[in-house]
Amino acid sequence: METDITLLCRVVDNYGDIGFVYRLARALCRLAPDARLRLVVSDLASFSALAPGIRKDAAVQDFCGWQVFAWDAAAACTQEFTRHPPRVILECFQCGRPDWLEALLFGPDGTSGQHVESQPSAARGIVHIINVEYLTAEDWADDFHLLKGATRSPFVKKLNFMPGFTARTGGLILEAPPQQALLDSLLPAECRDMLGRKDVLPVLVFAYPRDFSAVVAALSRYQQTMRRHNAQYCVHVLCAAGLSVRPFTEAWHAAGCPFPVTQLPYLPQEAWDALLGRCCWLFVRGEDSFARACLSGVPFIWHAYPQDAEFQLVKAAAFLSRLEPFLQPGDYALFRRYSLLYSRRWHAEPGAEAQEVLDGLAAAGGGIPGTAPDARREEERLLYELLCRREALAQGFRRFAASLVQNGNLAKNLLECIKRLQF
Repeated sequence: METDITLLCRVVDNYGDIGFVYRLARALCRLAPDARLRLVVSDLASFSALAPGIRKDAAVQDFCGWQVFAWDAAAACTQEFTRHPPRVILECFQCGRPDWLEALLFGPDGTSGQHVESQPSAARGIVHIINVEYLTAEDWADDFHLLKGATRSPFVKKLNFMPGFTARTGGLILEAPPQQALLDSLLPAECRDMLGRKDVLPVLVFAYPRDFSAVVAALSRYQQTMRRHNAQYCVHVLCAAGLSVRPFTEAWHAAGCPFPVTQLPYLPQEAWDALLGRCCWLFVRGEDSFARACLSGVPFIWHAYPQDAEFQLVKAAAFLSRLEPFLQPGDYALFRRYSLLYSRRWHAEPGAEAQEVLDGLAAAGGGIPGTAPDARREEERLLYELLCRREALAQGFRRFAASLVQNGNLAKNLLECIKRLQF
């Protein structure tokens, strides 16, 4: 039987959601070139920024040998998926399902327990919905992976699939090294010239909105220190297009523009991947860039997605615990403290779980800054010290990346999971 896979993506976090789905589709296609892939995407404009060739306003289009459907193109989608009923649906990041798909799966009123009513029962078989979850380092991911779920129909089965950092999860998507030529063709000339130079520290900034004054101050201080040994040394920040451009450049201007900053255009995904590997320090956010940073072997700070009750601190702490075995104790203590302070929102009230993380941080020494100015000074000090330890940190991050490769390829693990399903 032909491998038929439908990927659902409701874009919430700009490019992180569609970035993962686009990468997963490419990986599945490489491993199973005869598979039939259909993508249903809510924001084709975001998709087109990562994948030149996608048309923003098309209800249905062919791309890379796949069919791509607009989420709300109910008439066209109903016609196609009635003619060729879905077999495996990847519901990425709990995105839900379009109303037209609900009607096909469960009947027009959503309650009949039947699906694809135009097909005879014997021909329908079973539809499998695989909930591909957000990446998390929390312990529960191991137990949740491949756990079965319930639906309203005996003809629709559900299964949970967890990306993750251990061999008991689905792992991360592994890919061949990206093509540098594509990146070079898209970068401004000043970026091409400085990447790879020993007297330049290329730093990539891609984050949620925050106060970047401490980051700018620490980078400036590090540049001054390095210039004692090499007067030509400079930090060069590459500011990725998105939510962090304005707050970062405002902080940079307020500090007197102490080092070069280049505002990047939107880059196709393959070029973005190449850029991550050529920078020496990364600030990243989101799902897809976080996973790529983990595999890059480059030291990075993850800006965890802000959540109610500061729950992002729990997510960040879980990731840090996975990283700990690969860093020297002194380096890890500094890195943990800075990472958690970087992801904190100073005017938000932490819930019980986030407070437990903060209490543990305070118990480890240094207390917790009580005001935003104190926090900025502490962040500047910590980041400066981490930059001075950059070479040792890089060794640890490379070991961490190698350990993730040993967990296997998420796309391969997912295909093997699909092969075991009963239709």
